[in-house]
Amino acid sequence: MGIDKQSHLYQVIKNDLDKIDISMAEQQLLEQLSALLRDNNIAVILLECTNLSVYKQSIKRIFSGEIVDLLCLVEQAQAGMVKPQYL
Repeated sequence: MGIDKQSHLYQVIKNDLDKIDISMAEQQLLEQLSALLRDNNIAVILLECTNLSVYKQSIKRIFSGEIVDLLCLVEQAQAGMVKPQYL
């Protein structure tokens, strides 16, 4: 789907800002994702951006399917490369 270009998280990433409002970023991401999930039959979500991996637990609150992110794929390819708290 891509992050909404007006969202706080997108602006932080795009503008390489050094401060982020985690609560705002999480809320906006979950709102955007909720709309997508409501309107589509989705079984797997791929978080292609490592900036999204930190929201995986939050996403699990609204999505019961499989969530795959790049950190998991790196860990599968080379065990021990990713700290467990990020998986």
